[in-house]
Amino acid sequence: MTFPQDWVAFDEEDGAIVFQCQNRLAHPTDPHGEPFQFPSWTRLLYAGDGLFSYEEDVYNPMRDANRVVAGWIAAGGEFESPMLVDMKHA
Repeated sequence: MTFPQDWVAFDEEDGAIVFQCQNRLAHPTDPHGEPFQFPSWTRLLYAGDGLFSYEEDVYNPMRDANRVVAGWIAAGGEFESPMLVDMKHA
């Protein structure tokens, strides 16, 4: 999975970075095919020395990730390792 950014905004006064990225899986059988992806938004607070003190991510994995990964698998995608966590919606 890769995370290409759609846009980024810098708040120098508060030391914050906000961006939207795609949570992207390349098409499993066609290198030129549409990727399987969903957007998420992240806010980072800079702590200095190249480090961040805070990260907040906004997305709905039960809705978006399940749908996208299911489509990727149906198109021929395969995991490189076995599933370690079984997420269930309560």
